[in-house]
Amino acid sequence: MVVQGNSTLMWAFVLIGLICDVIGGFVCGKIAKRDAIRHTLWLGVIAVGIGILLTVGTSFIPQPEGVEKPSMLYTIVGFALTIPAYMAGGYFAADSPEEETA
Repeated sequence: MVVQGNSTLMWAFVLIGLICDVIGGFVCGKIAKRDAIRHTLWLGVIAVGIGILLTVGTSFIPQPEGVEKPSMLYTIVGFALTIPAYMAGGYFAADSPEEETA
């Protein structure tokens, strides 16, 4: 598959994932109404936990012949930045003004 050999595309996937994490943290913070950063911290911990379980679980699936496994660098960077990305979204949610409903 072409994706595994294309480092620019893999970094784009990491960036897109982190942007989605920030958006998810923002939504979580808005739903929580209070302690937004704490709630998004726990959401990030849960997301990393599920990601690690999926990474370990799928590492036992054999690759087809001629296909190499992608570098773990992308996975490690993604996991390392997931919790800060969620917390950034929670910070944005906590700082944004609440809309008044009539």
